[in-house]
Amino acid sequence: MYLPILDSKVFFKNIGIEFDFNNGLLEGKLYSQVEDFIVEEIGVDGKVCSVSKENLAYTFDSSSKYVHATLVKKNLSTFDAVFEFAQKNGFDYKNEVSFCGLKDTNGFTAQRICFINKKLLQTKFDNFFIKDFALSDEKLHVNSHGGNKFIVRARGVVESKENLLILEKFQNILVQGLPNFYGPQRFGIRQNNHLYGKMLLKGEFEEFLLNFLTHSSNETIQVKQLRDLLKANFGNWALCFDLINGNPLLKDEEELIKNLLKETDLRKAISEMKLSNFFVHAYSSYLFNLVLSENLGNDLNNVSFEKLGNSSNNDKLNQNAFSRIFKKEGLSVEDFSQQGKLFEIKNHSRKAVFYPNNFNYTFESNDLVVSFELGNGEYASLVLGFLFENAFGKLN
Repeated sequence: MYLPILDSKVFFKNIGIEFDFNNGLLEGKLYSQVEDFIVEEIGVDGKVCSVSKENLAYTFDSSSKYVHATLVKKNLSTFDAVFEFAQKNGFDYKNEVSFCGLKDTNGFTAQRICFINKKLLQTKFDNFFIKDFALSDEKLHVNSHGGNKFIVRARGVVESKENLLILEKFQNILVQGLPNFYGPQRFGIRQNNHLYGKMLLKGEFEEFLLNFLTHSSNETIQVKQLRDLLKANFGNWALCFDLINGNPLLKDEEELIKNLLKETDLRKAISEMKLSNFFVHAYSSYLFNLVLSENLGNDLNNVSFEKLGNSSNNDKLNQNAFSRIFKKEGLSVEDFSQQGKLFEIKNHSRKAVFYPNNFNYTFESNDLVVSFELGNGEYASLVLGFLFENAFGKLN
């Protein structure tokens, strides 16, 4: 989905980032075609997944518990691709299929997925395909990979003296490191995943239901109309289910409503929706962004802040960093250790700055093609935000 260009400061403030990205940047057109933004996952062994259409053959072999494979998709979220793959092949979406990380929706991406070893029925779909099959006794989990390689084409960027100076300046910034914010994709198309997570941590389950099912922003007219129908019939879960049953635009909403038809305990019905964990992750990411924004004036080399979770026990540095933010948000670290257990949110330390690797660029006719590699949890959107004026005219 292509969205209106947003004011960077307003856009970033919404997700906890207060930083000026708009000085000495390149003017070019990003995301003109799906092949202009390529993401290839890097395994822990350093092997890069390829978007090429090769090694498609699959032969069933029952000698191992799991199958690892490469998912190649275009203009489709990881969630949607994995859901369709699981549904078409009779897998339990929540328990029998996993992946290392989310890849951008609006792009051409390749990543490893894992599924229970049983006869595979379908590997080719409209917007994605599965390839490079390998047997394994180990299950892939989030962050079971080493990072990602990005290849980005910016159209209309010529090889001028001014542009070369901007690229030189950018390369100097890379040496110093970039603030390791959580980027826009963590917060969804509606850019409010973190708000949903906060509601869940506060136990505001009815408010969560109303907002998650009926609120629309940055979405197509068709999706907005569906949400308006859900709002008009809110609480009549049988009718709401009929309104969106089988509609690929609202699969997560359909899953939640299906849970509500079976379970009267709102807390349990919501927690059994696979995406609910991700909302709490998003809120924890939002708090991390707030802390990092407040500390940008300090020396952050070799400094880490905590992404909060259900086992958080802040040290002195993080207690000082989070204290004022907790007071403003009306929550505490205990909310993560108590309510957070329901949503299986693990805490971990995250470096305050990151260093993109192997940054290269070439000019092709009137286009600029840049490539670089990032580690787990590091965002290309932030790298591009330091380099291009319009890096945030599209969300995924």
